Amino acid sequence: MANIQFSFYNRADGAVLSGGAWSAGAPLANLQQTLLSLRARSTDALAASTQFAIDLGASFSYVRLVAIARHTLSLAATYRITAGTTPGASDVYDSGILAVWPAVYLPADLEWEDDNFWTGQLAADEIVGYPISLAHDCGSNLRARHWTIAFTDTGNAAGYVELARLWLGPIWSPQRNVRYGGGFGWEPRSVAEYSLGGVVFSEARSPARVLRVALPMLSETEALGTMLDAQRRLGTDGELWVIPNPDDTTRRFKRDFLARFRKLDPISQFANRLHETSFELEERL
Repeated sequence: MANIQFSFYNRADGAVLSGGAWSAGAPLANLQQTLLSLRARSTDALAASTQFAIDLGASFSYVRLVAIARHTLSLAATYRITAGTTPGASDVYDSGILAVWPAVYLPADLEWEDDNFWTGQLAADEIVGYPISLAHDCGSNLRARHWTIAFTDTGNAAGYVELARLWLGPIWSPQRNVRYGGGFGWEPRSVAEYSLGGVVFSEARSPARVLRVALPMLSETEALGTMLDAQRRLGTDGELWVIPNPDDTTRRFKRDFLARFRKLDPISQFANRLHETSFELEERL
């Protein structure tokens, strides 16, 4: 099990987005809004339309995680991420062409009759109801001003693609992993009221994922540098991205999400130069 990863800083919000062909009513600027109901919608499904460039500006900083918090990309969609010193260049990074939905199963894991036997991808019924995101790890924190994300999904049944909440930021991972005993699950949000006659009337609302994390054995730099700064900057309304186990490729779509700190415990020192803290993360809907 790989150590948990966090991205506490989103560089995309201060960037200039351009390129592709996007609806006037759902422009690229919606990718920089915190409301996930605001989407950028391409005018069609042509590959030339479903791409865009990102200029982080002269004060650009490190980026390792490139993510889209919600999307409607089909199981056949691919993407490519490049980064360079000039617009459109790839001299700093080139992901190559990757599947949005990569193979996660071996043939031995599936039955011959399964629709995904030949592709090894997640089945369509597995992802129903999940708020689907795309999170790409560049492998290391990179410094590049110009980034390009190009999607190819020409067969999308809707005739266009929708994207919500762009994220570009560094990744931080503690030297020692989370303490066993944390919790992860869906928290229901539906509201129910009883009538005078005892009949239940309910209003269905989307549930949210909640993750409880305890980080033991933090060094002074990790505790009083990274974590303390994240608490100060984000509070309980700022955004962060969490990847509980980067090795779990089969279930990453269930476990990775855009979150906020719902509860923050103090950072405590329990030994010479060793600290610990715990917190709850709630999914941003």
